[in-house]
Amino acid sequence: MALDASLAHKLLSSHDVENEVTLLETLKSRLLPSRSASQDVSSEDFEKQWLALASQQLGGENPFPNHSLVVFFSSEEELGQFTLYVFHRRYGWSEVGSAVNVTAPQTKFKISLNELLDEYIKWYFCQELSLPLLRALKDTVLSASKKPVVRKQTLVHCMEWFKQQCHSGLSGNYFPLIKDIVLIGLTDVWSAIRCATCARLPYFICAISLGELEQCFCDLVAVCNDATATWQSTEGCVMGINVIVRRFQWVDNVYSVSAANSVAADKTFPEFLKQRIGSVIFPLLSHAQLSVREQATKAFSSFLSRCEFSEAFKSFKNIVGQLCYGTGVSQEQINNDIPCDEQPHLSVLKPGFRFLDAYAAEGLLGVCVFLIKHIPPVFLLPSWPLYISTFSLYLMHSASTVRQAASNLFKYLVAKESNNPVHLKTVLQGLCTEWEPSQEFLEQTPGDGTANLSLVARRSVDQLTKASSAGLTLSDTWEWREGRLLAYELILKFLVKNHWLYTFGHVGVTHQLTESCSTIEEGGNRLRSPTESPVQKSKSYGRVGAKLDPYGNSLQQSYPLSGSSHARGRAASVDFFNTSQVGLMKHRSLKSLSRNNSVKSTPNHRQRNVSSSRTTSLLQLTKQFESTADKGTCAADYISLYKVEERQVVSVPRWMANFDLLDMSYILKQILHQAIECLGDPRWELRRMGHQLLPSVAEVIRLYDMSILQELWSLHLTKSPKLLCYGACLTLKHSVSHAAKLLPFIADTTQTSLQDVDLFRKSGHVIFTSIASGIHLWTDNLHLAVSRRACDKLSLVSIETMMLIHCHFCKYIDNFKKREQEETIFGFMQHVFVHAHPDSALSQSLSGLDENFTSSSEDFLSLTFRPETSSKTLALTVEKHFLSDVCYVLPSFLKTCSVRNSICVLPVLTHLTGNHSTGQQERKVLYDSIVVIVSMVGSCLGSGCQGLETIRQNCNITLKELAHLISSTDVDLSMLAQVLDVYLLLVMHSSSSRHLVLVLEAVCVRAAEALDMRATPGGQDRSQGDLVILSNDIPVMTPLPGLQNSSSESEDADADKDMESLLLNVSGNSGSAGKLSDEDNGSDWDSCSDDGDQSVLLSILNSFLVKLQRCQPDNFGTALVELDGYRRGVIQRLQENGATTFKPDV
Repeated sequence: MALDASLAHKLLSSHDVENEVTLLETLKSRLLPSRSASQDVSSEDFEKQWLALASQQLGGENPFPNHSLVVFFSSEEELGQFTLYVFHRRYGWSEVGSAVNVTAPQTKFKISLNELLDEYIKWYFCQELSLPLLRALKDTVLSASKKPVVRKQTLVHCMEWFKQQCHSGLSGNYFPLIKDIVLIGLTDVWSAIRCATCARLPYFICAISLGELEQCFCDLVAVCNDATATWQSTEGCVMGINVIVRRFQWVDNVYSVSAANSVAADKTFPEFLKQRIGSVIFPLLSHAQLSVREQATKAFSSFLSRCEFSEAFKSFKNIVGQLCYGTGVSQEQINNDIPCDEQPHLSVLKPGFRFLDAYAAEGLLGVCVFLIKHIPPVFLLPSWPLYISTFSLYLMHSASTVRQAASNLFKYLVAKESNNPVHLKTVLQGLCTEWEPSQEFLEQTPGDGTANLSLVARRSVDQLTKASSAGLTLSDTWEWREGRLLAYELILKFLVKNHWLYTFGHVGVTHQLTESCSTIEEGGNRLRSPTESPVQKSKSYGRVGAKLDPYGNSLQQSYPLSGSSHARGRAASVDFFNTSQVGLMKHRSLKSLSRNNSVKSTPNHRQRNVSSSRTTSLLQLTKQFESTADKGTCAADYISLYKVEERQVVSVPRWMANFDLLDMSYILKQILHQAIECLGDPRWELRRMGHQLLPSVAEVIRLYDMSILQELWSLHLTKSPKLLCYGACLTLKHSVSHAAKLLPFIADTTQTSLQDVDLFRKSGHVIFTSIASGIHLWTDNLHLAVSRRACDKLSLVSIETMMLIHCHFCKYIDNFKKREQEETIFGFMQHVFVHAHPDSALSQSLSGLDENFTSSSEDFLSLTFRPETSSKTLALTVEKHFLSDVCYVLPSFLKTCSVRNSICVLPVLTHLTGNHSTGQQERKVLYDSIVVIVSMVGSCLGSGCQGLETIRQNCNITLKELAHLISSTDVDLSMLAQVLDVYLLLVMHSSSSRHLVLVLEAVCVRAAEALDMRATPGGQDRSQGDLVILSNDIPVMTPLPGLQNSSSESEDADADKDMESLLLNVSGNSGSAGKLSDEDNGSDWDSCSDDGDQSVLLSILNSFLVKLQRCQPDNFGTALVELDGYRRGVIQRLQENGATTFKPDV
């Protein structure tokens, strides 16, 4: 049956949705079986025929099984027009600026239209492959060049259709058109389309022959090599190449990929891939677009993982050779030893040296990371100095992204040998030995004549040449140092995570018991469960990818912990390394090599032997190794610790015979001093990395040997503001915070989520007791540092550390000294406040504490490196850092303080709470601190403690500050309710009516605008309209405990009930809460919201007045009389109308 030639054209040209529905329903009636044709058969036979016909169609869901699209439409033009209409009309609704939008009266027909179009699209999905239909779909995709949604949906349906047709094959005459459609999807400008096409590409690849697969590969290569192609097209084609490569799997020592007419199987990788993929991918590793470089790295990694090991190792050497660009190291030298003075990283000192392009370096290093994960470490040992020198060259690259990529490579050099302490020490020793921290710099003190050391501009690596670097070395450049700090950070975080996941299981991470890994996840990877490797997922040789225990450690046999005669004998008996031994693995892929070297079983982690070296963290293994190895041990003595292949003979490399291992303690001390030295560096990059690295260094040392930190604190935690003192203070702060996290788990005897409870408590107990043993001495030294009255970084860190110690180690401090330290801390806070707010009334009352403000702006302890001349500006900077960095511990600290000391800062905290520059989070912490002090004041006055006069005096000052806070529109409604509660608690202890006058005036300021009673002649109010609650975006406020008087609960019932009804109907935070405005912006919604906020405000104030009058009835009446007529009218209106006007309508 042929279709009317004008129907498709009518559908395309129609602008009436109702007419389109009519035409499509007419077409549907023609496609369905006619009743007349079925009159000659019974209903049962007709149903059987229908089911039999439908079962022959794909999926059994063909809506029109009696008709084929190609047959039904008499010409390809009609088929193309109808195809264009169906997909454009169905998915064109979502296009931005689409002209297919319908008018309001026609909206009801849109659902019917979509349902009909879905049936026709399902009809397309059930068709057999045909050239006319493929051409129609291709033209539909091409015609949607400006309609991405239509284009995506059409391509997705095409790819799903090809997937359904795989059973009959996609080869032959259909292949060219299918290939064109696939290529259109892969080269689309929209990433969603490229990804959707690529995700469905494997089904297409498996359904074509090897020759057709080669044609696809060649087309993709042509796009990649086209200099005029867009980066989107290049990225999509590289993704397609990656899919093609990944279809080849190593099965039973042969490569195989399913094909339509055959199964390709050979012991070698397909030649068309081996010959061309390198020439295509290598240039793309240096592409300017990051996503192209990433996809190229993935594709090349997929290729290398499926190559023979010899091919992969050859590629690794080739990449190293490219990384040696400009260094003078030839490809031949890479296979042999080169002189020490010709190492690649020393080429930076040569005049005219230029680094490899940043994009190219980043791409090559990405492939290197993959290969490092898989190549057995024993194959890297012969040319280890060359490799380390080459990678070190890129640790000082002028581009920061390249330095980060190189540091990631060093992490995997350590991670792949996660049970070999010799390998760990070799990597760390190679990184740290060339950097000797300057003792003069570490011992410098501001003002002693050496402080100018921190102001000497550090040279950049680009400026370092033989002609201009007299007396300087590579380690004097800031890029060189930052690169090593980046590598240290990743390696140390790996060590911490390896130790915690092994020793304590997942609880060490899920409860954030680590200081260095609790908030920052290395390498951008998610935190893994104990059943996953903490390194990566790949199945690599040896430790990375070999069978791992639940904590990421390779399950290898125990190694000798000393240079035994067995180890020395084996090292002496083996032949020199022969690269021909790679031939042993000629017919083995890199992945199969990894799998074959894996241990086949993993023991139950709850039944393991903790003392066994095969299940011990790398840090613990290193500690055991250090306790048994001879001093000055040569690395060659432990060549047996490196796992080798069966029949592989390993020699002792020449460099290893002359490489003496340093003590791990010495290495950690070096790294610690290097990190501290960077804290005072003039380059902000090094200062940032120093602060970022120090927590990780301190944690590794705590887990390895606490005596290193104890020595640092005992020798350098002094009153003298040296750089070492500053670093010691920071490490003590991190250590105290870490111990505080461990303490609840150590004390909890019912803890069952720990991997090994006894080992956990033992390790945590060592950390806790090591800190507690000297905490009294170190706290005294911190006290001296704060007593300098120099408001700098050292003062703030000392205060923060002292607060933490008082919170968690209070019982180890003498009570008298504790009170002295409290006074010093609170005196510091008052001192900063007076100079930061010299014009405030509170500062005038504290003028007796005024002293010269000292805060250096020129040395490493300065909080700002901008030249500041005003003491007010400097004080404001100190105050800002105190609120952002130290204030978080203030509420907990105040709970341990005496009320006589803490009451002195209550007015200061209240003033800062209302400061417009105080952030929302800091304001909440300050309010919590105020609540702590106010609660202590109530209990103190009730018990008649000493110093009552001082307490009352500060309470009176605080009441004034609270009144000012109440009148401030910077305070939102939720905070206002809490401030009013605090005021009620404090005012109960005051007998003066003057405070009530101030607070009533403040209430008038906040209520006048809401009541529309601005001051006018005669004090007349201009509006008597009722207020209605129209907003529900104010957070629920919880009144303070102890606020209400038990004897008057019944009298408060109605007022509290009204208040509760208001609070239960509000939630969230309003951006305009507490800020009332009668500005009309023309929005009814905004007007309702403002009215609702005002109603909530009035209800809060009314509830406050009711409680205030009940609390101080005599003083309230006296204060009300002292108000002028206007303010008295505002208060009276709040009181009179509170029970009716402000109730929300139900």
